[in-house]
Amino acid sequence: MKRVLLVLLVAVIAAMVVSTVYAGNATFSGTLTPGGATEPVVAQISTPNCTGGTVAFSVLYAVYPFTVDATGAYTFTEPGTESALYLYSGSFDPNSPVTNCIAATNSNPLNLVVNLTAGTQYYVVVIEDTFAQDGMSYSINISGPGNII
Repeated sequence: MKRVLLVLLVAVIAAMVVSTVYAGNATFSGTLTPGGATEPVVAQISTPNCTGGTVAFSVLYAVYPFTVDATGAYTFTEPGTESALYLYSGSFDPNSPVTNCIAATNSNPLNLVVNLTAGTQYYVVVIEDTFAQDGMSYSINISGPGNII
């Protein structure tokens, strides 16, 4: 009996050490369609950052505000082939997409890891990163050590 309990205890401890546990996970998904919300200029990207430059080109976009309840590294993913992802702290203005941009990527599939601070207002923005602007579906997944609210 003691041997069985010891083996079980070792197995539980090993599972806790080996596995990565995320406390929070959120998914934002939808479809960008022609005639929908557009951002008149696009912030240039040098992954994982916004470069500070813009390009005058109107793109379809969607924005999702969120906060986290634990400070730490959060992973943002989007499996599509036509998307770009931007992360803003404090506020987001589609007419000034460089302001408050703290991270970005357009390397599909999208994968971005960013340190976030508990209680700070963030905005994740997805755009259609093509010249056609003919619409696309997206699914942004955020995971990390705290709850995504």
